[in-house]
Amino acid sequence: MGSIFQEYYNGSVLATNDVVIVSVNYRLGPLGFLYGGDDTSPGNVGFYDQLLGLKWVRENIHLFGGDKDEITIFGCSGGSWAVSAHILSPLSKGLFKRAIMESGSVLYNKDRPALSTVEGLQRAKNLAKQLNCDEYDFKWLDYIEEVSDFYLKSIDTTNESQLKGAFNALYGDLVFTCATYHFAKQFAKSDVICHGSDIPYVFGSPLVSQNMFTETDYDFSIEIMKMLTDFAKNGKPHNVWPKLIDISDANSVPKVKDLIGLLYSEQNLLGMPS
Repeated sequence: MGSIFQEYYNGSVLATNDVVIVSVNYRLGPLGFLYGGDDTSPGNVGFYDQLLGLKWVRENIHLFGGDKDEITIFGCSGGSWAVSAHILSPLSKGLFKRAIMESGSVLYNKDRPALSTVEGLQRAKNLAKQLNCDEYDFKWLDYIEEVSDFYLKSIDTTNESQLKGAFNALYGDLVFTCATYHFAKQFAKSDVICHGSDIPYVFGSPLVSQNMFTETDYDFSIEIMKMLTDFAKNGKPHNVWPKLIDISDANSVPKVKDLIGLLYSEQNLLGMPS
């Protein structure tokens, strides 16, 4: 799901807003992201595929009527993860001017990546077992020291029953307690918007399949496409879109919008949902 060849992601309607739309395929799954801790499987090569696509666009987009100095990258879900990776990566610096993230980031929070190297190695090891591949020397997968200290600090580590209790506490916090608390906190702060529900409007589906949408959907899609493309061309969706935070003011409170995940440019970090 999510191939650039699916009609769902056809950019022809969006391109009517006086922009050039470029979609890039890249390697997925183990072919694109297997991490083994060395140069044989360095991980994230799917992102390097995207990087190559970015470089190609910058070098060739003028042949299609585009401007290499006005490139905006955007994506939803896994595509939004990829956009966030390029915002952070020094390898992508200078290859685009603006970015739009719709529902997704490689960082769950400031301390937690979407997939750590420890988890990546574990997945690689599990894949090797499934494929009956025992020739690869994966690194030992040690427990994260800080987590171990937290859950083991007040128990007798020679006591099997207490160790089981500590593990149950860890698992419960990881899967249920923390996740539920985070959900409740976010739910209390804002209305819940269905993940990916913006995609039909971004790509103009109501204009193509009018019998499946309302007149309001039709008008809303035109507005959304104009907002994104105005941002790509001018650095701002419209005149009243707020800047996320004023970094010159230590007491500045983030200002948010509910339509687009995150709008990033070299000059500004614009509003995102709460």
